[in-house]
Amino acid sequence: MSELNAKGVAILMQDGHRNSAIYRGVLEVLARFGYCSSQEIMFGFGLNYKKTENRLAYLNSLGLVKKFASKTVPPSFYCLTESGRQAVKTFGVSEYVSNFVPSDYRLIYQDHHRKIVKVYLVLRQMLVGA
Repeated sequence: MSELNAKGVAILMQDGHRNSAIYRGVLEVLARFGYCSSQEIMFGFGLNYKKTENRLAYLNSLGLVKKFASKTVPPSFYCLTESGRQAVKTFGVSEYVSNFVPSDYRLIYQDHHRKIVKVYLVLRQMLVGA
């Protein structure tokens, strides 16, 4: 995490950046569930396609997330890197951090997994309003 620049630190601090809640939310979802697609991020945070891809590309450029092939539709998923897991712990983004790595991915379970992520995001919106 030593390569995380000042702007990277700012986005992970609560209210440190205008999009901190989105960046922290994305990292929280990845920490809790291991991986998700940009479609879940769009759905859960009310973003359009372009903004979602920009947010994920920025997190990728900071080395916090990485993209991997899904072998299905959608064509790719995102997961935390080791630096991302460390940042989640350091900044208290989530009380649980999955140790998921792309080699753990199983195509047969991805549809069910993504549905669970969507249910979580709906409940989060209903109960927390975030």
